[in-house]
Amino acid sequence: TYFVVNKLSMSGLSGHTRRHNPRRSAEECARMLTSRIVNAQSDGALADFVEQHVGKFDEIHVSTAANKLAKLTARRHTITLSKSQRDSVLLLLEERLHDFESISARPVANLLWSCAKLGYDDGNHSMVHYLSDQVPRVVDDFNPQTLANTVWAWATMRHQPSADSLAALERRVLACVDDFKPQNLANTLWAIAMLINSIEGDSITCRPTRRVMRLWGTTAIDQNVLDQLLHRLEHAAQLRSLEEQAFQQILQAHHLLGDRFKPSAALLDRSCKAWEKSLLSSQTLSQSSFGKEVAACLDRLGVKYELDVVTEDGMHRIDILVRTTAGDNTQQQQHMLAIACDGPEHFMRSCYDTYHIDGSTFARNYELSDLGFDVLCIAVHKWRMLKTDDERDNYMRSELLKFWCRIFGCFLLCLSEMTCDNTEEVCDTNTGEIWFDPRYLKYGYV
Repeated sequence: TYFVVNKLSMSGLSGHTRRHNPRRSAEECARMLTSRIVNAQSDGALADFVEQHVGKFDEIHVSTAANKLAKLTARRHTITLSKSQRDSVLLLLEERLHDFESISARPVANLLWSCAKLGYDDGNHSMVHYLSDQVPRVVDDFNPQTLANTVWAWATMRHQPSADSLAALERRVLACVDDFKPQNLANTLWAIAMLINSIEGDSITCRPTRRVMRLWGTTAIDQNVLDQLLHRLEHAAQLRSLEEQAFQQILQAHHLLGDRFKPSAALLDRSCKAWEKSLLSSQTLSQSSFGKEVAACLDRLGVKYELDVVTEDGMHRIDILVRTTAGDNTQQQQHMLAIACDGPEHFMRSCYDTYHIDGSTFARNYELSDLGFDVLCIAVHKWRMLKTDDERDNYMRSELLKFWCRIFGCFLLCLSEMTCDNTEEVCDTNTGEIWFDPRYLKYGYV
């Protein structure tokens, strides 16, 4: 009896003295919110949860939700929302973000990474500009991973950070470069090379002329940053701690940066082999249904072409190459049109559902242009809007005419706006002289 009474009295005492702990309840609530976000099985389930509970989110929840949305969107079987519905989720998170007086370092980097992974460019949401402007304030709390994520996001979205944000990031990279893991070093180097390579032109069929820098006015990346990254990468290569992807990034950075980034002969040779291996193992156009449709269109137009052509420097495989010869019998010049069949991974989506090529694709176009190619990007989202063979043929004919107009002179400019079948001749209405016969398309020249 004593034991039972004593137990009851102890239980009663315990119940009497136990008090509500607001802090503990808040922590439990925060953990519950995080758990529900992380365990969402689809973007639709996540969207419903965000809509119901976003008012309870702190900055970590906002960051985690955006990160989870990006990962769910990357898996086809977990996508249930349209692009506009995902936009609405991100807008709710952005609105919640502005309720906080400040935001710490990790959410800044994670949110920028999420925006880039979701395929947004910096014109889609003010969130990108807002987060980038926070970098000078929080950069001293960045670790190597958040540094790499931030500069990668900027490069991928082709975002132009302020001079203050860039200088702050450079300073932090130099301060903790010895703490970088090998892959962080390679990722950061690659992203910086993409940023430096950022040049004028935003169209999907971007055809850069020469390197026209638009990096932060007259500000460029501190050479010391590149030197320190190279030094650490050389050391990592000697320790054999670099993965294949890192070697590929080193070679691409070398091509983009030129004399500003010159690896040793040993590191350059290893990087070339890794790049060649990657190029040989990558999907060819003949394996792509999208590429086959584009090639079939050229067949209908009678255009001669070559498939899966590797450039002389071994850096790129061109999906479709169209060679055109201009000039008379005494002096002829060959012009090369590189047609890239670009899937969704090559594009960032901005406001009003317009698309722009991402930083990596922009760099590819620049390098091909520097090698003497004209570049025509056939965007998969645009191609899928053309439902019939006639629509696709007219689109392709128009793009090819724009290319040939630049070669053969302005008298063909009128043709770029024309749609004609394969038997129609275009003549000077005064003299009757034939300017252009679309049947000549099959010979690869005008």
